[in-house]
Amino acid sequence: MLPFGSSNTGGQGTGSDPRLFAYRKGLQDELGVGSYDLVGDFTDPDTDDTYDVDHDGIGGQTTAELETRLPGELTQYMSQYVSGDVVILDMGTNDSCLDSTEDREGARDNFEDMIDIVYAFNPNIKIIATIAGPVKTATSSCIVAPAYADVQTWHDITLTMLLAKQASVPTLYIYDLNAHVDSGDNGCGNGSNGDDCLFDTAHFTETGYYINGEWIAEAILDCQESNYCYSL
Repeated sequence: MLPFGSSNTGGQGTGSDPRLFAYRKGLQDELGVGSYDLVGDFTDPDTDDTYDVDHDGIGGQTTAELETRLPGELTQYMSQYVSGDVVILDMGTNDSCLDSTEDREGARDNFEDMIDIVYAFNPNIKIIATIAGPVKTATSSCIVAPAYADVQTWHDITLTMLLAKQASVPTLYIYDLNAHVDSGDNGCGNGSNGDDCLFDTAHFTETGYYINGEWIAEAILDCQESNYCYSL
């Protein structure tokens, strides 16, 4: 399993901060610790006695940077296919508050390109695409951090693309992280626009990350129990 993305894949914090796992601890607990070999260039935290710490998330990367990086990572880590292999594409927060709708549409197109890259590399790999979570409600401008309305614009155009993409990529599963957190019913609490899940403007609390991982696992398990998960 290749967890691929930016800071909400790689994790947040230093030392023993549990947020270093990002969503990957909840993911492993839900699927069964040891049921998948997580792969990637990085380890956060550095080591753990129970959980696999490998991932391929780099904080701050945009979809353009991620698209450039993805083919090499697939070749390095996913060339020897085993039935059930998974690539998780979790990205978008670093693009969602770009200067114009045109730029956001370009980022959406980069996301679509990455789905095509994985599918062309091996059409048997299950692709999990998550839609970037909300940001703390309208507390900042685009200059400082993504603004809430701009992230929602990113969500809307990306979800439309992903749902259409499933017709040509049947191995694509979608977890609408944005809508699930925003609804307040994913287990973090009922703060406005999911604020109870968020540690800062665009990153999650330990609980928020853990719950996200549980629901990403639900997408891997064919979207059997979530109204925010889409499969064919």
